[in-house]
Amino acid sequence: MKKVLFITTRDFKHWGGIERYIDNFVRYFKKADFECIVLCPQNCQLDASPSSGINRKNYTCQYQPIHHFFRFINPWLHIRVLRKALHQTIAAIKPDIILTRDFDAVLAGARSGFPVYFMPGSLLKLDLHFDYALTGGFLYRLSRKWQRIIKVRLEKQSFEASSKVFVFSQAFKDRIHRHHGIDKDKIEVIPIGFDDKNRKIEIFDIQRKSLLMVGRLTRSKNFQLAIQALTHLPDYTLWIIGHGPEKDTLTQMAGDLGLSDRVQLMGQRSDVAVFYQKCEVFLHLSYYENFGQVLLEAMAYGKPPVVLIPDEDQVLTASTEIIQDKVNGFFVQATPQAVARQVQAVAALPRAQYVDHCLRTVKAYSFERHFEVINQIVNGDGYYG
Repeated sequence: MKKVLFITTRDFKHWGGIERYIDNFVRYFKKADFECIVLCPQNCQLDASPSSGINRKNYTCQYQPIHHFFRFINPWLHIRVLRKALHQTIAAIKPDIILTRDFDAVLAGARSGFPVYFMPGSLLKLDLHFDYALTGGFLYRLSRKWQRIIKVRLEKQSFEASSKVFVFSQAFKDRIHRHHGIDKDKIEVIPIGFDDKNRKIEIFDIQRKSLLMVGRLTRSKNFQLAIQALTHLPDYTLWIIGHGPEKDTLTQMAGDLGLSDRVQLMGQRSDVAVFYQKCEVFLHLSYYENFGQVLLEAMAYGKPPVVLIPDEDQVLTASTEIIQDKVNGFFVQATPQAVARQVQAVAALPRAQYVDHCLRTVKAYSFERHFEVINQIVNGDGYYG
């Protein structure tokens, strides 16, 4: 029996797309008769899952990232200590295969001599473009910039050290090649799937003039544009489901615009399916997305997403690989007025006009197929599309 190790630095405090992916990863590989271990921080909160399906016995928490003042003064020290701890743990586990989304885990795994498959969630080099977190005094901002320079360099080393790189979209593959010079033959595009088994379809009346957004509350997800658009949409309500560092900023923004009663920040919810079904229009106005699993989730409930037009300058998304404009979704310019007009246009359309196209799109994606392809590659069987 092969031993598969998935390494993550996620703490599971907020249950989002990455956490759902890890859970599905464990389920599939256990079913495929692999010994599957997820290595995560000792202080991770697996019980943050809103679903009862999460099983703590599937996971092993064995390492502890270092948190102290010198992490900011000398980021190399933190990275070296973390890599040493990971290396020792990996050597003790002796996996046949390592999969990870974290560059430091790639370098630790490669040092241990085991095949490592890198599954990056984003490019740090591009994250800089969307990073608005450089707040505080001069020394703090200088330290953050210095950390980013180091991490971007380590990220490139991780791409080079990995056995293969798995990404969810062609757009992300092209960015990795363009920004880091990684050979395209080393990068496999394996679109992520939608877990249809977890979908709960019930009969809910659509609440007129209701908008839904789902995702982590960060700047790059662009919830602020939706709130601004609400000023041009009288009587509309915006539901925002998710946790994240921008919660207070979004709350204040809604208050400043006099929209506190129409912007509902609902946190993490286990009944998100209810809101997918009840909303009139689903918005996903992210500036930066390497796939966008919520697009499939919305389509699974017959809601064509309204998304920003990608331009490889300010809007770096892979939505054109999933959405056909005016067929299973709608593209819009990144202005409050344009978003408001598109919302009204979508709300006026007959629902039957696009539901079938949405459901057909979802059927083309499945977690089962996604993991089967990964299984083929890590077993050396190859993948021919």
